[in-house]
Amino acid sequence: MYNFPSEFDDGLPITYRETGLDIAYAMSAIHTKGPRPDVCLVDAYHTLEMTLRDLNAAYDALEDEGVLVVHDCLPHNQKQATPYLIEGEWCGVSYMEFINFVLACQTCDFVTLDCDYGCGLIVKNRKIHLNEGGFIKRRARVADHPEVVERWQAFDADDFEGAYRFFVENKRILLQLVPPRAFFTGFDRSPLHAE
Repeated sequence: MYNFPSEFDDGLPITYRETGLDIAYAMSAIHTKGPRPDVCLVDAYHTLEMTLRDLNAAYDALEDEGVLVVHDCLPHNQKQATPYLIEGEWCGVSYMEFINFVLACQTCDFVTLDCDYGCGLIVKNRKIHLNEGGFIKRRARVADHPEVVERWQAFDADDFEGAYRFFVENKRILLQLVPPRAFFTGFDRSPLHAE
């Protein structure tokens, strides 16, 4: 945990605690002590810079075939998606860097569960297999929509309002959004680049 007051205590153990935004000590300790985590929750401080840093650090630390669970990928409204801290429900622009990260990643697959504020699942060096019958009639795949990807990548990094409007219109594709029940169908253990 980082950016938490030193007196914070919810009764649960915290292995690595940083009162500021720096995570270098904690990440160094994770790499040194091992083993690599199989599952890692990334609930970044919701700016572009912090989210990108945290996604890269967590993915690098993750065990091969491990899973990143990324919170706040699906803000419910534009107020929650502001890049500046607000009181109350704030997702910031984490969703933007989540999308940028998975679009650039050549060694991962991902889906986003349509629950809470969006829970992205990124798997390292393997594919996600989802039962596409029944409740998942047809999973939206971002790779099938290069025009959406191209338009997303053309947004200026400071055009938060335009990016959010485009996101709302295309979130099913950009997030590869699936119902929460999809989580329970399991993952295929095949390597990402298997023939």
